[in-house]
Amino acid sequence: METQIPSPVISEAELAEWLKQARQHDKDALLRLIRYFEPDIQYMCRFMLMPKEDAEQSLRLELIDLLKHAEV
Repeated sequence: METQIPSPVISEAELAEWLKQARQHDKDALLRLIRYFEPDIQYMCRFMLMPKEDAEQSLRLELIDLLKHAEV
């Protein structure tokens, strides 16, 4: 059984505020969101059939695109 690395615990309101700020082009908020999801990125890249660095970067780019454009 695999152990998943837990993400830091933050409130839903704080996460929503970071998302709002990131969508207003706040680079610090975007970096906080990427750091928040980093354990999940590390976990998922283990299952991708590409070099680890490429998988990490690909997942980060998809996350940025999702954060900026997806409806919540």
